[in-house]
Amino acid sequence: ETLPTQHAFKANAQAHTCLISACVINKQMGKAMKVFETMKSRGPVPDSMTYEKLIGGWLRLGDAEKACELVRDAYGLNGPLGRPGSGAKSPAPSGTMTPGGHIQRVQGLDPKVLERMVDQLGNKGLAEKHAVPLVQELRAAGVTLPQKLVSGALRGAMANQRERTKRAPWAKHQ
Repeated sequence: ETLPTQHAFKANAQAHTCLISACVINKQMGKAMKVFETMKSRGPVPDSMTYEKLIGGWLRLGDAEKACELVRDAYGLNGPLGRPGSGAKSPAPSGTMTPGGHIQRVQGLDPKVLERMVDQLGNKGLAEKHAVPLVQELRAAGVTLPQKLVSGALRGAMANQRERTKRAPWAKHQ
């Protein structure tokens, strides 16, 4: 915050992403999210690497649900894209505000980051609740997804269903 002011420069997206990475490495996700929100509101525009660092940080801390929300935000699934105030129902549309006042989506997240998230959701028994709907939303939005990601979400949901069937009270008496 002080260096750009003292030396009359504006930090770019890479510098902000490095700061976010340092926060993530030190498990300071609150600080990382504060830098991210500042980027979204004042610039520079977060890129796919910024989102990937944050998603990876939440996954390492075991919060796949927050990671899912960041994926939705990156792809503009939390609300309408476009200019705020141009008929948008949400006061804070998802995606990122550009300096020109438009909302944009990232170009694409690394499929390995998304696959790791889907695997973690499956391991936590949350594939059916979170991974499958997220994959459906991404596909409906026209996001190209690798088949491995789609099959991983379905495999996790099927495993969740089998586990619930094993634990069902009526299954013990049959």
